[in-house]
Amino acid sequence: IFPYGDKLFIGSTTGMFIYSLANPENPVFLSEAIHVRSCDPVVANDSIAFVTLRGNTRCGPATDGLYIHNVKDILNPVLIKTVEMPTPHGLGLKDSLLYICQQQNGLSVYNVNQPDNPVLRNTITNDYFNDVIVYGDLLICYVQSGLKLYDISSPASPLLLSTIAD
Repeated sequence: IFPYGDKLFIGSTTGMFIYSLANPENPVFLSEAIHVRSCDPVVANDSIAFVTLRGNTRCGPATDGLYIHNVKDILNPVLIKTVEMPTPHGLGLKDSLLYICQQQNGLSVYNVNQPDNPVLRNTITNDYFNDVIVYGDLLICYVQSGLKLYDISSPASPLLLSTIAD
């Protein structure tokens, strides 16, 4: 679940669903982008939604990758780009940089200033990355051994601050 502005983006095993939060006590369905059965985390901004799908698991048969949707017309999300990648999991967005956890394949940092042409800027491979939360200039990473905290005041070059073991 990813709240953004007055919208709520929900990733599910069957698609991305978008709800209006104009009245938070009564979310209203706006639109959806359906895909084959798969695990589906999502983050978004004013015009783009980023979804990672992974297949060949309990989640379903999707092709592993980053799926980028244009959501300028919130009632009609349009898939504009698919980037195949191994083991995509959780993701986080800070300005024009997208952080994608790829478990044993590390944490990848993509410049998505041009969403139809994401550019890999950095990969950190010192752990097994499952999920991330962007919190200001802090990137909180859920890794196999616990948590890793990164300073992302220079967003393309995360700097490890500390590790918190399970």
